[in-house]
This record gives sequence, structure tokens and C-alpha cells, in this order.
Amino acid sequence: MTPHVESYYFRDFIASLNPSLTLDSNTTKKDCLKIFEEAKLKAKRTLNNMGRLIALSVDVLTCYKNWNASYDFMCLSTHFIDDSWKFRKWILRFRRYDMWRSDFIDAAILKSLDDWNLEGKVYSLTSRNIDACEETVESIKSKLKEKNRLPLDSRLFSVSCCAEMFGSMAQDAFQEISTIISKLEKLHWSRSESMWHITNSKLKNALEMETLGKFNSEDTRRDYDVPSADEWEKVRIVYRLVENAHNVAKQVFETRHSTANKFLYNLQELRANLILEATSSVSFASCVAKIMLRRLDKYIKETFLVLAIASVMDPRCKMQYIEYISRKFEDIDGIFPSGAVLEAVRTIYADYVSHGIEMDNSEGTSNLKTEEGNPINDKEEQFQIFPGGQEYSEFVQSNNQSKKSDLDSYLEEPVLPWDENFNVLLWWKSEAPKYPNVSKIARDFLAIPISVATSHDAYYYLENRPPDHHVITSGAEMMNALMCCRSWKSGLKIDFEF
Repeated sequence: MTPHVESYYFRDFIASLNPSLTLDSNTTKKDCLKIFEEAKLKAKRTLNNMGRLIALSVDVLTCYKNWNASYDFMCLSTHFIDDSWKFRKWILRFRRYDMWRSDFIDAAILKSLDDWNLEGKVYSLTSRNIDACEETVESIKSKLKEKNRLPLDSRLFSVSCCAEMFGSMAQDAFQEISTIISKLEKLHWSRSESMWHITNSKLKNALEMETLGKFNSEDTRRDYDVPSADEWEKVRIVYRLVENAHNVAKQVFETRHSTANKFLYNLQELRANLILEATSSVSFASCVAKIMLRRLDKYIKETFLVLAIASVMDPRCKMQYIEYISRKFEDIDGIFPSGAVLEAVRTIYADYVSHGIEMDNSEGTSNLKTEEGNPINDKEEQFQIFPGGQEYSEFVQSNNQSKKSDLDSYLEEPVLPWDENFNVLLWWKSEAPKYPNVSKIARDFLAIPISVATSHDAYYYLENRPPDHHVITSGAEMMNALMCCRSWKSGLKIDFEF
């Protein structure tokens, strides 16, 4: 932080606002960290008092100092839907990554969860490299099992980053014309790109210039290795395939917060397009499409259950869409049939109901007493003071069990007409009283981050996206404070007065 506070231009700017104000970098840093600690207490209380599960994501950002040196930074975030049904992403920890420690991410995540008292509240973990978080996954699973909050196994817990899959898929396609791209870099653009949609945009520009005959002059052909007609056709095919992927990526990434229900039907749209391309009579187009399709199918197989349950929480889809989509995925080994998805939803529902009843009972029966003033804690004891006793108790319980659940009511009602502008969170905000238990599942599963990055940050290749240079040069403590407070300002009132 010191370089910015001590900057002549910054001091001159502050003096123009308040000539009597004297800036001291140490005092400013101390005041900022005080604000951070006060805001952290508010954020911690909010997360611990929500009474529901939260989702985590861990991302790694890279700052390149020069061509052979770089620094990595870990960003741990929590994702949740608050009481007003607004999507929140709060950073819990931002710190320098020690690449020499193989267990760094695991240790840093577990330490942060312990600091925030969240280890028993986490339900999902999303990462670019989920295999690197194996110890974290197992540790949090054990905490959830202790609290009896893990109704399904780890298939629901570890989520691979969707943006990583799109980047890998694009890179697979570009690799098939890597030699031609090298020619185009010398002929048309000066440097390689770190974002795959920009690389594809440059392929488009090159194709347009080729159509206009911009590369046909004698000087150009003498000085450069201009692609042949067959090579230009390969560029056209790769551009088309990657652009189809880009069009789908825009639907799920180019929004501030993309809820989990959006992914399955958009990925299916991409898959249908790739299957059609894979049957092309042009062997090169078929080959590249099959390579991309294998990458997509692997991802869908790994994340299908999470994506499917989130889709069930979309009133435009529910189980009808899962039944439809399951037939489309019959050629992918290991995909859950629709019946297994429904069973998983019912298992999760039963878990949410049981925990809700436990909480209601602990609050609602604690003050009940007999005529003698003794507390009544057992349901059967409560019925014993009523004429009929046990027989009446069994009658009431039988009636309660036969009553239709809000899950059955939700699933049996017709799906909503398709509307691309539909806001699932606004719908659940208005319908939550009607489906009290299902809305809790929707709140948790729609908040699961299917990608660690959204917007244009989702288009980086396998390389990590860069952090804010001004933030990472402010020192370890201030760096963490700035990143966290910047994210907390959404949904948390922070007092910035000194």
C-alpha cells in the first residue's frame, strides 16, 4: 500500500480535496486493517448464523514478473444465496501461493475454514484442479459426516471448473492447426493470446482478410509462408467449431453470477452441435469435433449429478428435462439415469426436512410442561396427556405421513414455459413460502459455482488469470484486506469512516 499512498500524484490529489489532511502510510494502513477486522467479524457472523450450507471455490491467479519468473496467488471464496435471494460471492482469503509446498492449497483452505468456523458448513468445493484439493475434500467430508450432513457421497462435493473445460476444449482444437497458427502469427498478428476467444477472433479476422485477397500480393508471398487453400479450410473449420463453443460459453459465463441451473441445458446444446459436426463427411471437421466432444463428455460425466439436481431446481425444467436429457446421454458411460437423479433429490430432501424438524422441535417444544411443571421432551409423552394416548399419537403420525410433501407438489406441477430472460432466484423468492423445504435445496444447489471464474475471466487458457497489480503490491495483509472487503461490500454494510 505504501507506494500508492506515498505517490506524488496521489498526495497532490488528496491535497486538492483537503489541504489540511496529512497522509501517513503507516497510519493509513493501520486504519484500513482495523476496518477489515471489523468487517470480517460482521461477515463471520453472517455466514455462521445463516443456518444453511455454503459452497466454496478456490482459484489460483498468476502475476508474471518477466518471461521466466512468476508469482501465484490463491483466492478462496464462498458462494451463497442470502435471505433476500441475492447471489453473493465473498472472498475468505487471498494470499501468496507457495509453489514449493505440494500441500499448500489443502493447508491454506483448512486453516481458513477453521478461522471462519465453516468446516462443518461446506457442501461443495469448485477448483480448476480439483485433484489438488483431495485432502481438503476428505477433511470437510469427515466434518459433514460428524454432523450427519452428507446424504450423498463425494460425487456431489467436488466440482471441476467449467471454464477450465472450455479452455482445454478450445486448446485441443487450436492444437490441430498449431502449425498454421504459427504462420498466421507471423503474417497477421504479432503475439499469441492468453484468452481463447481472442485467438478465435483473430482467426476470424485472418479469414476475412484472406477472402479479400489481402495475402495474395507477390511481396507477401515472398516474405511470408502464406497458408495454402487446404490450410485455410482447416482454419475455417476450427474457427467454426470454437465459435460454437464460444456462443454457449457466453450464455453461462457472461453474467455477473451464473446460477448452477444454467449449465446442463447449455452444455447439451453444445454437445448436440458437436455430435452433428462429428458426422461430417469432411474428415478433418469430424476429427476435431470428436476431440472436443470427448473433452465435453468427460466433464459432463464428472459433474452430471450436480448439474442435474440444479436443473431440477429450475421450474422450467424439473424432472421432465432430466428424463428428456438422460436419453441424450445414453452413449456416455456412467451417466446417472433419471431415476437415480430423482432418488438423489429425494435423499437430499429427506435430509433437509429432518434437520429442519430437529431445529423446529428444539425451538418449539422446549417450553412445554405438564400440569406438575415438568418439561415434556418426548412426542409420545405429549400425546399421553390427551385422551386416547398412544392410539391418537399413531393416528396423527399416519395422517402426517400421508400428507403430500412440498417436493411432490413442486415436481407434479407443470413446468413453466421457456423464457430466456427467466430469473430463477426471483421466482424462488416469491415461491419459497409455498415450497419451504425445496426452496432450501434450491438456495444451496443454485449457489454452487460450476466455474471459478465468470465474465471475461472465464476465457483464459490453462494459464491462470492475472491478479490486480495494484492490490498485490500493497503487502500481504493489505492485499488480503482489500480483496476481501471489495467482495464483502456486496451484501455487507462496511463502515469506512476513520
